[in-house]
Amino acid sequence: MTGSDDHQVQIIASTLDEIRNLLGTTGDLGPGAEIAVGDGLVLRAGRVSRSSGFDGTQYLLEGVMTVATGTSSGVLTAWLMNRLQGQDRVTAIVDGEEVGAVPPGERS
Repeated sequence: MTGSDDHQVQIIASTLDEIRNLLGTTGDLGPGAEIAVGDGLVLRAGRVSRSSGFDGTQYLLEGVMTVATGTSSGVLTAWLMNRLQGQDRVTAIVDGEEVGAVPPGERS
């Protein structure tokens, strides 16, 4: 396999700090920001939007997660599942499918 593998990513949370915590960064999340988040994983932020409704305020980060050459796309899902552990108010969606946290008894 040559090149890289790109995946559409959406992260939904109650605060921007929850999104930063999931990504393990304190930096900018604005359009065009590139955040190295794990082995061979880079997030290119597209946009951050905020909505308020009956259930409160939510932030949505939309971007593209690039999986480096030679790295399985399963690394992205496993990384997100591990990062989501204990973050009940954060949701991650990859290519239209929600990624869930690893149950405590199944973590390696």
